[in-house]
Amino acid sequence: MKLKALVVLGFLFAAVFYSCERKVDDPIANPFEGNTEDTTSNNPFAVNSIQGLHKNIFAVKCANPTCHDGTFEPDFRTVQSTYNSLVYQPVIKNNAQNSFKYRVIPGNIKDSWLVERLITADQNLGKMPLYAPELTQQELLWVYGWITDGAKDLNGNVSVFPNKPPTVNYFVAYNSNNDRIDTNRLSGWSSPFFVSMPSTFSVVISVEDDSTAAPNLLVNELKVSLIRDDFTNAQTIQATYLSGKFWVASLNTANFPSNTQLYFRYFVQDTDSPTVSEFPRNDSQYWYKENASFIIQ
Repeated sequence: MKLKALVVLGFLFAAVFYSCERKVDDPIANPFEGNTEDTTSNNPFAVNSIQGLHKNIFAVKCANPTCHDGTFEPDFRTVQSTYNSLVYQPVIKNNAQNSFKYRVIPGNIKDSWLVERLITADQNLGKMPLYAPELTQQELLWVYGWITDGAKDLNGNVSVFPNKPPTVNYFVAYNSNNDRIDTNRLSGWSSPFFVSMPSTFSVVISVEDDSTAAPNLLVNELKVSLIRDDFTNAQTIQATYLSGKFWVASLNTANFPSNTQLYFRYFVQDTDSPTVSEFPRNDSQYWYKENASFIIQ
């Protein structure tokens, strides 16, 4: 009986021990464990997804204090900030030849600045990550895979160029003697400026676009109206390219009534969109509309 009891106790002890060992060896599944070569594009945790790259490379090797922890772009603190500060984001610190335009161009490894910074032999630039071991060949392949696969976002969508409408930065006005006149206003910045008559004067417009160089922008018209939010019957002045990001429209005071507030807007279009942009718009704040106005005295 004692022998049988010892055998039974032995089996019970073994069962308990085996059960404990199973619990130790079977933790909650890690999506990356045993999946280091998973490059399935439909798997959000694949190593060549933005989530995988953030977990395995950017967060642990680049988001160091005073580096890419929000101190400098790209911002690798989160998956979202990583994506937003990489894909189609303009290069700030370029090479000596200014060869690169964007940090990551989906589908284009060669022209993606991120890749150049990871493999460069340029000592002045420095290979990323600085002050840490360089990426292994396998890790580089994960980065290449993400870019080649379209630099997909957190939801697995292929990144597309975020074509934005042209932006009008500001207006500046000059008289025929090249003296600036838009600083002489009725009551501060959000009020009309004064123009002497008879005379001609010029409105210089600073305008830029994320896809079209300033000289290639389309439409480029300055319209002048008596009514702040109605340009249906406005007079149209064709602007001409000046230099850099500047266009200029020349106006003759003889074509407009005196002692009346006149409003103007700039209309422009890039080469990638059928829509013509205008500024100020009807839904712009009133002070922009007042700033873009003048009175002929």
